[in-house]
Amino acid sequence: MEWKFPDVGEGLHEAQIVKWHHTEGEEVVQDEPLLDVETDKAVVTIPAPTGAPIEKILFHEGDTIKVGEVVVVFATGSAEKPAPLREQEVAPMREQEAILPLEMESVLRPAGRPGAGPVLATPSVRRLARERGVDITKIRGTGTGGRVMAADVEQAASAPSPAATFPAEAAWAAPKPTGDIQRRPLVGIRKRIAENMARSWAHAVQVTVFEEMDATNLVSLRRELNSRVTEEDRFSYLPFVAKATSKMLSRFPDLNSTLDEESSEIVTYPRHNIGIAVDDQQGLTVPVLHDIDGLSLKATSRELKRLIEGARNHSLSRDELTGSTFTITNYGTIGGIYATPIINYPEVGILGLGPIRRRAVVNEADQIVAADTLTLSLTFDHRVIDGGYASRFLTGLIELLSNPFLLMVEL
Repeated sequence: MEWKFPDVGEGLHEAQIVKWHHTEGEEVVQDEPLLDVETDKAVVTIPAPTGAPIEKILFHEGDTIKVGEVVVVFATGSAEKPAPLREQEVAPMREQEAILPLEMESVLRPAGRPGAGPVLATPSVRRLARERGVDITKIRGTGTGGRVMAADVEQAASAPSPAATFPAEAAWAAPKPTGDIQRRPLVGIRKRIAENMARSWAHAVQVTVFEEMDATNLVSLRRELNSRVTEEDRFSYLPFVAKATSKMLSRFPDLNSTLDEESSEIVTYPRHNIGIAVDDQQGLTVPVLHDIDGLSLKATSRELKRLIEGARNHSLSRDELTGSTFTITNYGTIGGIYATPIINYPEVGILGLGPIRRRAVVNEADQIVAADTLTLSLTFDHRVIDGGYASRFLTGLIELLSNPFLLMVEL
């Protein structure tokens, strides 16, 4: 019997196979885990629709499957009738932001390979081989069952031709790797992050400007406010930065925009939807703080806590993970004084926050004193934003954050 990939809800039409729990020839029990697939917002476990031996697996880990496609064939003669997939059985294991749509691929089809049997490769891999001018029949696949992967094609394409190869004894030749070498496919969330970063870098002309500010007054303001609220309502520094960023976006609206490349138009948004980059073991997610310009400082703080917790618990909805117009990444909480964040394309700007550290600085009286300092970076798309515009935004933001009176008036 043929089993087709079912509709897992949320209006999704395709998914990527993350893991098979069984192999060909194994007998499965109805309703036990059959495979894990990743949609554009979650990884779900699909239970076995019947109890029978697996005769043929048509898609492999890393492949993309569409609703209605035959994924696996069970041996005939099973006494149990396949049960329809119940919605509650498709239980999400973890949710992640879908920065890019899953690549559409179809079932593996063998191609002739003289003297060595058929080549196992997806249509997209075959297309990649044609584009790179590589003979796929001469590639040794590293995937399951010798399947040729995209990485195999890229490696073959980048290998020097025999005529250009220097003797093996050349002094510059890289040493051969020793010990156990591990390979794992770039799939799922990690793959989509990689694709989005590459897309951002390929499309936007990215430049980063750095600044450092005296955060002594900001530290004092936060300490004073936290002494007057409950433990539940205690502030981190992020709400102050997010609200100040929103105020500056009102003054520098081009940073709250995207570039429509097809129409050659700069699209500026009246709403400030701030994406907050959240680090997680499964990968980077960016929950969105919608309409922050209409929120109070306390409401911003509470919403940020909810979104960050939801991102790490993988419980946020699709709407809470999309629609950002500008992004903030707080890399200073993990490590690193300076960084050049990559734009969350198609946005045109991203603000990076370093750590707040106690350092020796020279004050206006030319005295060396201890002060709390904060490093900031702003990466911008130079096609839309000029350096002076970006620098004025950053210096204006610093002026707000370093002056409690101005900050509270604006907030």
